[in-house]
Amino acid sequence: MNARPPLTRGVKRRMAAGFLAVPPAIGIVVFVGFLVLHRLGWLPYTLPDPVDAAAGVGLAVGILAFLVTVAGALPGVLWLAGRGPLPLRKLLLLGAALGNAPLILIIVGATIVNVVAGTPERGRELYGVAGNVARVAIGLGCGMVGAAVFWVIAVWGSELDGGEVSHPAPIGHL
Repeated sequence: MNARPPLTRGVKRRMAAGFLAVPPAIGIVVFVGFLVLHRLGWLPYTLPDPVDAAAGVGLAVGILAFLVTVAGALPGVLWLAGRGPLPLRKLLLLGAALGNAPLILIIVGATIVNVVAGTPERGRELYGVAGNVARVAIGLGCGMVGAAVFWVIAVWGSELDGGEVSHPAPIGHL
């Protein structure tokens, strides 16, 4: 497969804007999602101030999304961009994987700490199957939302699009 020619300055600017937009977009989605789950009564606890709790969770996930964007999405997207077009489906798959990377690191880290401490059974019953399925779904959703936001800003209608969409970019030239 032939390598892509160097990216133009305009595409690089759009990519930077896309990367910058991902963490706040994910934080906002988590904030709204948390409030929706609270309103539906699907959270396993009551909250005196659900907006404050949602803001805290949204901010924490936004910070985590920034770290994942810098450590995972940036190198992943640049690697993919060097190999050809960036269709939405490729970025959604990358986002799905990266959205669950923090969860996997937390589980592995907690397991190692518990094994070293001599308490390998600690935490096994903490979440259960339903809790872990929910967390994986949240990771998938956050990662895919971030990928979609990035694609709309950085790829849609650009030379990276690869002809997947034949109309101009929604944000114009940066």
